[in-house]
Amino acid sequence: MWWNAGGAQGGTAGEYVDSGQSLGTSWSFGVSLGDVDGDGDLDAWVVNDGPNRVWVNANPCSVDADLDGIPDPCDIDQTLGLDCDVNGEDDSCQLDTDLDGLIDPCDDDLDGDGIPNDCDLDQTLGADCDGNGLDDLCDIAAGTLPDCNANGIPDPCELLTGAAPDCNGNGVPDSCDIAAGVSFDCDLDGSPDECKGGPVFDCNGNGIPDDCDYNNGTSTDCDGNGILDDCDLLNGLATDCDGNGVLDSCDLAAGATDCDLDGVLDICQADTDQDGTIDPCDPDLDGDGIDNVCDVDQSPGIDCDQNGALDSCDLAAGAEDCDQDGALDLCQTDTDQDGTIDPCDPDLDGDGIDNLCDVDQSPGEDCDGNGALDSCDIAAGAADANGNGIPDTCDGLLIRGDVNGDTGLNIADAIATLDFLFAGITIPCESSADSNDDGSINIADAIHLLSYLFTSAAPPPLPFPFCGVDPTPDPLPCDGYPGC
Repeated sequence: MWWNAGGAQGGTAGEYVDSGQSLGTSWSFGVSLGDVDGDGDLDAWVVNDGPNRVWVNANPCSVDADLDGIPDPCDIDQTLGLDCDVNGEDDSCQLDTDLDGLIDPCDDDLDGDGIPNDCDLDQTLGADCDGNGLDDLCDIAAGTLPDCNANGIPDPCELLTGAAPDCNGNGVPDSCDIAAGVSFDCDLDGSPDECKGGPVFDCNGNGIPDDCDYNNGTSTDCDGNGILDDCDLLNGLATDCDGNGVLDSCDLAAGATDCDLDGVLDICQADTDQDGTIDPCDPDLDGDGIDNVCDVDQSPGIDCDQNGALDSCDLAAGAEDCDQDGALDLCQTDTDQDGTIDPCDPDLDGDGIDNLCDVDQSPGEDCDGNGALDSCDIAAGAADANGNGIPDTCDGLLIRGDVNGDTGLNIADAIATLDFLFAGITIPCESSADSNDDGSINIADAIHLLSYLFTSAAPPPLPFPFCGVDPTPDPLPCDGYPGC
């Protein structure tokens, strides 16, 4: 038997010395110490190869000088050793199961397995449903295993054994889902509503029976058809074009606008010009200030002035059409740019001559080159003494009988007449050779002229003796008379 040299032995703790005493002579396998006879001393129970033996400590070492019930070798009043549990007994005299230097009363891991005594199944003899070596209560306290219903049994273990149902498979007992508000149980049967499923019970698939949806206000039936509104939408029985969660029919019933009465909310229809009026009700779709029926962008027709409005609308609004041909005056020709289009302009070229008298506009003669027809000149007062339609200013001034145009009347003129008649010699003004004014030139004209000159016969008719216009219409030309 070996003594610890420390403590009462006066040596170094942890060093063992031979006491000189042996506990029998058998081959021993183990020893356990205890106070078998209740005298305060440790006795020994030895497991031998042969019969086991109990050895009673007869050594009078149980002296208790201060009568505190602790033998002096173990009394810290005597040993002045460590007493971690403050029970007055030297730690060296108390049990240290895992031999880690801490006596069992002060050791939070009695068996030295790294698990605190309170969580060590070897100490608590509690449950360890997940087999991790820790008491379930410690797993729960540490938060490594949930216990949502606080029954001391980790949720995964309840779920695994079927002690707690988890119909939605989210790893949480149904009762906890319901208690936490994660799942509804509107009928209070302990089963989450989402597990009751099926179109008969949950048409919108939100996990809440339809009756509960309606009763608790999570879904509505605004049209009172007995089908939740969101189910009407899901099944295509109703629309919610503006996405406000209210059926369009109910929006309309509540006063939403539908100006074209097509059953579709105005807010969901096209408003091209974004003026707040949808296209079917907007008289000016593109917002250009022109009514649709007059707008070339909206209605077919002609817009000759390209102002965006049909010509027919411009005319209806008072645009000018002086010739009433349905075309805007603004789009027709105005040759002289006097503001009056040609079809309505009495003087197309703006030369001051009416179109009917203007040689540029009407066919006819203009003998004097003044731009006006001779007939108009005459109508305006120009002289036409012979009424041949040619103004006198153009009809050839002459002196009758002065055939050679020397402004004198003599025998030379008679000879010029005969040369014209019989020698083919031209004369500048045939009218001047018609001495008797009978409208033709013949021998009588020469005779008449000679008679005047030599027999005092009657003088030639006008124009004579001064320059003038032949007052008698005839076909005789007078292309030029040098005497006038």
